[in-house]
Amino acid sequence: GGGAMPPPPRATIAKTSGPGETSTFVDVGKAAADLLSKDFAVGKVTAEFKSSSVPGLAVTATGAHTLDFGGGCCKVPPTPPGASVTAECKPLAGVTAKVRLDQTGVANSTLDAKWSSLLKLSASVASQPAGSADKCPLGALSCGMELGLPSLSAQATYDALKKSASASLVKPASSALPVTTAISFGYCLSTSAILSRAAKVSYGFPGHYTAT
Repeated sequence: GGGAMPPPPRATIAKTSGPGETSTFVDVGKAAADLLSKDFAVGKVTAEFKSSSVPGLAVTATGAHTLDFGGGCCKVPPTPPGASVTAECKPLAGVTAKVRLDQTGVANSTLDAKWSSLLKLSASVASQPAGSADKCPLGALSCGMELGLPSLSAQATYDALKKSASASLVKPASSALPVTTAISFGYCLSTSAILSRAAKVSYGFPGHYTAT
């Protein structure tokens, strides 16, 4: 389909679980996606400092810089230095709050609430970059949910500023049928237009091989 794909759907792995064990979330075709998108950090220096000295609060500062080797076959395209500071805390059981400030002056706040082992709700808000001429102080405002059942997984997001929504459904593999199927759909409410649509099928061969 046309347009950018929404966030990849996630499915539960069907497995024989013992007492107290739960299924976990994995991306459909994750192994292939990781191989194609993995950052090997060639010619790049990254530094990270993390402090948890305050009980219940973790602060992380990161910085990245691309090295210039003066050309050659392995020359890395120059990228601007990146830096950010992130503060994370858990005010209540199952609730995680995070605030991130980057070098452009954008402040991004997220709130995740895990109400049960099956349902997770999230909300995110971000400011405009420093010096932005946009009259709206918000650069992003969205919410989402994830539902994981033994036989079905669902994920939905809504962007309030872009007035767009995306959803995905996944039918996980089982011991009888090692096939995971997934569909995703993106829709713009302001223009009544379909932004994206996609379908994936993943088959697990005996051993550690998967075809997507």
